[in-house]
Amino acid sequence: MSKPNRQFVLTTLIVSLAWAAQAQTPPDHGETGRIVTPMYGAAVGETSIHVVFPEELPRVPVTFGIPLGQVASPRRVALLDETGAPIPADFTSEGNWQAQPARWTLVSCVVDPIAGKDSRTLTLRWGKKMRRPKSPLRLRLKGTTALVENTDYAMILTPQGITAMKIKDTEVQITSRWRPIVFPVEEFGLAPVDGSATLLHDGRIHKAIRFTSMLTEDLELHQEFRFYADSPYVRCDVRFINRTAQDLRLNGIAPVVAGLDNVTGLCAGLEDGVPHDTSGVFVRQEAFRWWANTGYGSPELAPAARGVADNLGEWLALRIADGPSLMLVFPHFQEMAAGDKHAASEYAFDGKRLHLLHYVAASPVLPPPDVRLREGMARTFTYWLAFDPPPDREAAIARAVKVMSHVVYDRAFLTSMGVFQEKSASHLFDDEAREAALYYTRARVPRAEYVRCTRGADPGPDKSGEGTYEVDLHAGGMVFGEVFQYFTPEPTPDLRKMYVDEIDIAPEHMLSGGRFTYRNGDIVLALYQEYLRSGDAALASFAPIHAQVFADVSTSHARPSNGLGHYYCDWFCNPYVYQRFEGLLLAALVSGDPWWFETAKAMADYCVRAWKDGEPQDGGVDGTLGGVQYRSAYIAKMLLRMYEVTGDSQYVDTAFRLARWIAPRQEPEGWWRSVPEATREHRNTPIFAGYTAMGLWPLYHASKDEEILRTLMKTVDYHLGMQETADGNNPGTFPNSYWYRRDGRQSRQPIPTELHITGNYATTSHWGNIMLQAYLATNDLDYFYAANAAWVGALNSQTDEGGVPLSNSRLNSVWSHVIVESLPAFAATAEQKRLPIVLGSKTGIPGTSFMGKGASLADGTFTFALKYKHAQPVPVRVFWPFPAPEVVSLDGAPVAHAFNAGRRVLTIEAPASPSFRTAEFIIRAG
Repeated sequence: MSKPNRQFVLTTLIVSLAWAAQAQTPPDHGETGRIVTPMYGAAVGETSIHVVFPEELPRVPVTFGIPLGQVASPRRVALLDETGAPIPADFTSEGNWQAQPARWTLVSCVVDPIAGKDSRTLTLRWGKKMRRPKSPLRLRLKGTTALVENTDYAMILTPQGITAMKIKDTEVQITSRWRPIVFPVEEFGLAPVDGSATLLHDGRIHKAIRFTSMLTEDLELHQEFRFYADSPYVRCDVRFINRTAQDLRLNGIAPVVAGLDNVTGLCAGLEDGVPHDTSGVFVRQEAFRWWANTGYGSPELAPAARGVADNLGEWLALRIADGPSLMLVFPHFQEMAAGDKHAASEYAFDGKRLHLLHYVAASPVLPPPDVRLREGMARTFTYWLAFDPPPDREAAIARAVKVMSHVVYDRAFLTSMGVFQEKSASHLFDDEAREAALYYTRARVPRAEYVRCTRGADPGPDKSGEGTYEVDLHAGGMVFGEVFQYFTPEPTPDLRKMYVDEIDIAPEHMLSGGRFTYRNGDIVLALYQEYLRSGDAALASFAPIHAQVFADVSTSHARPSNGLGHYYCDWFCNPYVYQRFEGLLLAALVSGDPWWFETAKAMADYCVRAWKDGEPQDGGVDGTLGGVQYRSAYIAKMLLRMYEVTGDSQYVDTAFRLARWIAPRQEPEGWWRSVPEATREHRNTPIFAGYTAMGLWPLYHASKDEEILRTLMKTVDYHLGMQETADGNNPGTFPNSYWYRRDGRQSRQPIPTELHITGNYATTSHWGNIMLQAYLATNDLDYFYAANAAWVGALNSQTDEGGVPLSNSRLNSVWSHVIVESLPAFAATAEQKRLPIVLGSKTGIPGTSFMGKGASLADGTFTFALKYKHAQPVPVRVFWPFPAPEVVSLDGAPVAHAFNAGRRVLTIEAPASPSFRTAEFIIRAG
């Protein structure tokens, strides 16, 4: 039997009744005062950052967000080089500057690399008021016309597009506007005719402007341009937004169409970016092949080159009037190659007309492909301009803008600023956390392999029973850069048969892995958290792409009719809401991207206004408010974060409403049903209680509300009782099984044989964090070591790709984001409190070793149990925060071990066992 809620024995019946009354009639306001806002850092301080250069190019723009303690104003911040000299930079406040911890500052600068080095170390210093430098960058806005002047160029922009351009003193003769067009090859092509202009950034170093137009009453267009002082690079984003609840047909999108009259030469990057001097170029991609014609040709001409998409150049450099050059880079053209043989993507210049085009018919005899922009969603295309690039450096520029220079932060500083759960920087699980984040870079599906045959199709049968849909049914043809669905390396024969026989997918369009699709904000959060911790270049490159996808698919939350919705973040947005906006919020703080922040805020507002008649409402399939799901309390965590960033009390008030609403709906034992009408046998699983508890723990820590704690401890104690010892079938984990039979009697469903040990590691990783929070609230070591057992189960099943599976297999390994978010906090607690923990006993084969829940620490003796089966000795690693141990034993006998005193890691060699063995380990201090 689980322990009673021992720390709450004195809670009176009167308090309990008052809590229940609160849950039924919550006040509209007044909860904000219950939140204790932490203070981080000091009014004077400094920190170092490293700027990493993927290519050695001059005048590289760099923008990054960073929290700077109690600095009174961005005007009191300076960026210094290695000698202490100031570097011209903008410092822009982000979030709520009236209170911590939201005092983030966006830093924008232009930096030159040092010859022969791939990074520079710069210093941010704050405290004194700083002088601001003069700048060559000017942006004057009159009505909806913007005049931009910089060192290398001048431009005139309007909602209709770019109307004039100069490179140094040479005019680029634009005979028709430089603009995006929808349906450019059809008679009813759509182009912007009017609109509005908004300054997104107006610093001395960094300026950004957005032009907004309505192409139709349903289709909105954004054109965003970013400029940096004394830098030749301009980023251009073209965004199409579906403002309806219906799919919009978008076959044929041209983010760039322009007529140019005084181009006298062309250099184009083709295979591997190798430059070709020519008078024109035509490049086309289809599903598994591409053509390139230098000297401009039509699709019917024989291809000059044929190969695979990943060697294809993505740039053009146009020589203007025998003078300077204008370079265009299409950094994600390769990944956006059409996914079937009937659709194509292309870019071309014939000496007069320039265009970048996606999703058009691969042949004039074929009908237009059925590509759609899904209901309520957006689609962003990015390209770059580089003015007068150095000769022979075009390919380097093309590579650089795809992976722009990034910042490596001081991890200890960010941790001290409250960016992560942990209170100090621990390196115990650095490898596991980084591998978990890198999983999303390894297991994604490249565009050329992606099934695109069923664009715009309705969602198919939910074969998994988990709310996920088969991968091809949400293609829509509108993915930025790469397909953000994550898989194991190879599809099974059964999966191939299902695709070919059941949904009629041609074998050549089979995916290179897995079954399920996830596009959720938890992944954005994990990518940015691990990038901030590690500075990993692969994550720095990949995280913005995933964040852009998530922002684009989540714009539907601006629609006022939808509600809170399903916890999966799949593409079919109408019935479901992407609740997990915390990752996008962090991404916005790090990048300063206004679109990401706007989308995250729209998602939070969506959650607030969906509170109807005393309950959170889910979105219905027709866009109206639908039913209620008890897991909606998970959103309290995100709403608290939005409150910290914005200072808007409606978010934290709604978080408290969710807490008061969910408490009286708790079952007597401490769990929750998935939905009000669910029977007791469906779904009494830890995963639903896990989402609720993960949502409420941050609210408790911020408010110290004892009634929230009482509710949390009730579910924690219940689930602790369900965690098995090392003798069980599912040791140390929280099984995702039905714990009630259909007759309503409580009974664990038996597993036929011990060889069928299974663990639900999505559930387990959630509860590893929840048990840690219970320990932090109570100092009860039983909770701490329950967390240890949970993490060991999850980590021992981490796949080679870094993912964490749903069960003991390589499939469905998409839950590694919980490792990134929560595991470092467990490690930091162990180090801070000097508590030994089992780090893992990973064998490389999932499900071969588990830690039981019964670990204990008393009088310098650490005791734990392990159940394992492996043909080779099993290396059991233990963090041992004391001097070398006096006793290390297995089942009462000494066992081989080694102790690394510097890392404080003890490695024990558990002997091989042909069948599952349950062993007790004892480690005693000297």
